[in-house]
Formats: sequence, C-alpha cells, structure tokens
Amino acid sequence: MHDEPSSNRAAAESSFGRFNSLFVHRLGVVALYTIASVTAIVVLRLPEAQKDLISLLSTGAIFATFGSAISTLGSVWERDLLERVRLNIDILYKDILRQETPWRRWPFLLRSGKRRLLDDSVHIGTLCNPEVPLDVGTHVIRIALPTVLEDFFDLPLCRNFILLARFRAAAGTAFARRKKGAVGEETKMERSDEFMAYECLHDTWCSIFSFRLARYTTHFGAGLTIAGAVVTACYVATRAA
Repeated sequence: MHDEPSSNRAAAESSFGRFNSLFVHRLGVVALYTIASVTAIVVLRLPEAQKDLISLLSTGAIFATFGSAISTLGSVWERDLLERVRLNIDILYKDILRQETPWRRWPFLLRSGKRRLLDDSVHIGTLCNPEVPLDVGTHVIRIALPTVLEDFFDLPLCRNFILLARFRAAAGTAFARRKKGAVGEETKMERSDEFMAYECLHDTWCSIFSFRLARYTTHFGAGLTIAGAVVTACYVATRAA
C-alpha cells in the first residue's frame, strides 16, 4: 500500500484494472442474465403461451421452476468443489510445503483498488498472492496459490489452468529423471514434494475451473427464474390493462 498524488499513472492503473479477471467474470454474469431474459421473452411470446391467461401462467411457472432446478444443481456442485479446493490448499501447506504459518488472503482487501483522500492524493492498493514455482524440465512455471473464494474470480484462471495442463506430462518426466533427494535450484523442493505440489495445484485449478462453470450455471438458473416471473407478470398486467 502507498500514497501518491493523483496523476496519469493512477488513471492508467485504473483503466488497466477494468480488464482484469474479475471484470471478465462480471461481464460473463451480466451476459448470462441477459441471455436468460431474452430466452424468457421468446418462450413466453410463443402462441401456445399467449393463448389464454391460464396457458400464460402455466408456461411462466414451468419456466421459473426449470430455472430454479438448474440453479439448485449448480449450487450443489459448487459446495462440493469449494470443499475440495479448501482441502487441497490445506494439504499443500501442511503436508507438502510444510509451512507452519501459511499465507492466506484477507477477503476484505481488493485485488486492486484506489481511494481518494481529503488532500486530493490517491491511496492505491495492490494485492498479490504467493506463487509456487514448478520445474517442468525446460523452465520453471509459477502458479498462483488461491486461498479464499475471492481468488477464484480475480486470479487469472485461464493462465494457471492452461499452464498446469500443458506442462503436466513434461513436469512428470522431469521429476522422474531427477535424482532421489535432489532439491530444485529455484523450487527449493525435493522431487517427491514437487511432484505432489504439481498434482495438488493441477487438481486445485481444475476444481476452480469447474467451480466457475457451476457458478455460471447457478446464475443462469437464477436468471431464468427471475426473468420468467417478471416477464409473466408483465404480460399478465398487459392483458389486465
């Protein structure tokens, strides 16, 4: 954290921040609700639904129930994946990295933010999660370590997920060829620990990828439920008028 006068640099950092992972996630959520709303309008405008008031109400109820079922399914999926990620991180810290005081993010701190003070200066804060170095034979990749739910959305999902998937075979080959007990120059881990760290992080980011899909499923189901109820109410009100 630091203070600096309001300047073009602050404006540039703010502009860059709009295009981070969290922004993409929020944009995706808005798109899902938009698609759900358009779908509700299209379905409820069908001649079969508009035939009479009973048909309209029945179609709206079925539509909302369908959305609720999708949302519930996504929520169940989310809980299982969240528990798996938390267990993986606990195993990584305690059993693989063997850190007595593990780092964890404070959720109330934003990934990147700024606050204008009374003296017209700007207080800028940037949060960086620790990265775990992993030797894949030809080079070392660095994977961000998520610790709380907020990290699932504002850490670069595609970068970490793709890196781990792309170099998994190469990393396994490099670990197998390394002498037993040898410690990596950059990773500072023995062969067995580094292999387990790679597998743990791979499973963690795969689970986060699936969690994001589950969250989007939940949002889409909620969007169908809300849009179905609202659009049905609007059509009923139009008929009554």
